[in-house]
Amino acid sequence: MAITIEELESPHECADSFEVVVHNRAVSTLVTSCADAVDWWISAHLLSARDCPRMVGFDIKWRPSFARGVRHPVATLHLCIGRCCLVYQIGRARYLPASLYRALCNPRFVFSGVRIASDAAKLSEDYGLEIEMAVDLAKLAARETNRRELRRAGLATLVRELKGRDLKIPQSITLSKWDARQLSPRQVKYACADAYYSF
Repeated sequence: MAITIEELESPHECADSFEVVVHNRAVSTLVTSCADAVDWWISAHLLSARDCPRMVGFDIKWRPSFARGVRHPVATLHLCIGRCCLVYQIGRARYLPASLYRALCNPRFVFSGVRIASDAAKLSEDYGLEIEMAVDLAKLAARETNRRELRRAGLATLVRELKGRDLKIPQSITLSKWDARQLSPRQVKYACADAYYSF
């Protein structure tokens, strides 16, 4: 898959900034565990939107568990609007910003992702965050293309079938420690790609 990453000067003092190029499209990506940086991103990219409803790509990651009965909380929350992505290390946050609660429950914003209902339920269970408007991309793709088999498709399959692009994410990344203090460049690349294609 053609995804590259380059670190940039951050627009916020408690965040890291990257340019992630996903299939020849540059996506400005902010990575943070800081509530102030999330407030800034939401203000700059969500609240400034004039078109309503506004689609927002959505995904979450958590540390996988290989022990029966052990479940880890959501570690990262990814949002994408156009070519702007936020990777919020929610599991490392000292507190959750009110702007995030308000954005997720605002009917002006429609959050889109694959299997988003189960992701939204996990986010609600772990942090009390509720998503008001959500669209499951697999169900939408199946309906719009009249291809029932896409109802159960993952994001990589949808991207391949509908966009003709390869989004195969290595298992070493999907099963990595998403609750790490600092995400690796590979984790940031794929978190951004997931959110970007969910948009």
